[in-house]
Amino acid sequence: MPDVVLIPCGSRLLVLDRDQFEQALRRGDSYLPAAPSNAAAPSGTTAELVDADQLQSLTGVPASWWMAQAREYRVPHVRIGRRVRFNAAEVLACDAFRRRAIPDGGLARGVTGSTDRSASKKQ
Repeated sequence: MPDVVLIPCGSRLLVLDRDQFEQALRRGDSYLPAAPSNAAAPSGTTAELVDADQLQSLTGVPASWWMAQAREYRVPHVRIGRRVRFNAAEVLACDAFRRRAIPDGGLARGVTGSTDRSASKKQ
């Protein structure tokens, strides 16, 4: 059997050869914020913490949603005094974000995502 990487995905198994795995890692890195060039700690020893506005820039999901999820303990976060910070890698892997994410094709035609039902009652 060639050199492969096995990744459990729920009840299924993802099998990638080494080149596919390395390519997937590089693509995944493009979704994470860049590490600061003047980092004092060696790479890999600490995770960069970002605020809700930075997560909004990274994901396109509003900062208010991130803060609401943190208040309800639905996404991993750290409180530093009154400030809330997020580890981007942990947040992108959490269930709440994956449920929130919109598929590549976007919303289906006619679906606005609005929960306002008053328009349908006026008809």
